[in-house]
Amino acid sequence: MYLILIPIVIVILILYPLLCTLSTTLRTLSLPRIPGPFLTRLTKLWYVNRVRNGHFEKDNIALHRRYGPVVRIAPDHYSISGRAAIKTVYGTGSKFTKSAWYEGWKHPDPNQWTLFPDRDVKRHAETRKRFSSLYSMTSLVHYEAFVDRCADLFCMRLREFAARAEEFNLGHCFQCYAFDVIGDITYGQRFGFLDRGEDIEGTIAALQRLMNVQVRLWAYTPSGIRGFLGH
Repeated sequence: MYLILIPIVIVILILYPLLCTLSTTLRTLSLPRIPGPFLTRLTKLWYVNRVRNGHFEKDNIALHRRYGPVVRIAPDHYSISGRAAIKTVYGTGSKFTKSAWYEGWKHPDPNQWTLFPDRDVKRHAETRKRFSSLYSMTSLVHYEAFVDRCADLFCMRLREFAARAEEFNLGHCFQCYAFDVIGDITYGQRFGFLDRGEDIEGTIAALQRLMNVQVRLWAYTPSGIRGFLGH
């Protein structure tokens, strides 16, 4: 009996994403004036391919140089680079809610939530008030000593590279600096990235792999099927 359901399930898994994509395309045909590559009007595959290749940030800059401040990158996705739009989109009281991308960061229990992925505007504002004092200038000044300690060590490492006339990866150094600052502020002790000058326990590499997988998976998944998959 269950074997009979297998073909049905397969057909549903194939047709559902296609129907979601078609529905999205039809809904966004009313916005023909927004410029962008031709394929982005019809399918998300152009965007998926660019994300898969990596360095979409460079592609996005090139798009805005060619098409202007608002660019279509998929039937229902738009990139905005106008400085004036920052306050409109991200400012307090904005009518632009967070996209479905944040669903993947939510707690499995719907009765629990955190500030970053919460898409409920009212609840997000209430939660933000509880933490606002932690990010006031008075509170931030207390972190300065931790930052200064790591900054001194960071500069010392740069001077050592310069004295040896040695090439080094500045991006990796900044990663080490960031991890040690976070460790010093949170636990009162550096993790030791700057001391050892290496990726301890492969933490940085693991984080990079995780982000690569997550970004590409999210780019591939049709928006309509995300709610079906949950997280």
